[in-house]
Amino acid sequence: MALLYLTVLRKATAFPMIFTLFMFKLNNMSYFIVTYFNIILVLLGLSALVVILMTRRTIKPLQMIQDKMQKISLGATNEAIDWHSDDEIGDLIEIYNKLIKELEISANQLMRSERETAWREMARQVAHEIKNPLTPIKLEIQRLIRLKANGTP
Repeated sequence: MALLYLTVLRKATAFPMIFTLFMFKLNNMSYFIVTYFNIILVLLGLSALVVILMTRRTIKPLQMIQDKMQKISLGATNEAIDWHSDDEIGDLIEIYNKLIKELEISANQLMRSERETAWREMARQVAHEIKNPLTPIKLEIQRLIRLKANGTP
């Protein structure tokens, strides 16, 4: 009977020990999970910060190009963008500067063409005004020549 009592006592005292060991493992696992989630949250925060900084660095030159493009005017002097980096945005700015030069050349040609057209129109009007009074004089001279040829005074 004593042997049975010792066996039951051993099992009864072993259960709290196993439960305590299980709780210890559970606590360690929950600490591990909490630590794991904290590390993930910190890494997510750092990656979000890096993304924000890279986005600002990329968007800033594009906003500068957008501002310059909104200020483009046919009659005014358009400013070229000064960019010292040889990347995709540098290629875009190079094309923008090239188009600004072409626009300036086209605007100058258009102004020259408009001036020439205005001078031609003015010359045509002056020639018409000069020709207009000469027509009756010419007709009168022709009539006088016919009268003289007919012998009529």
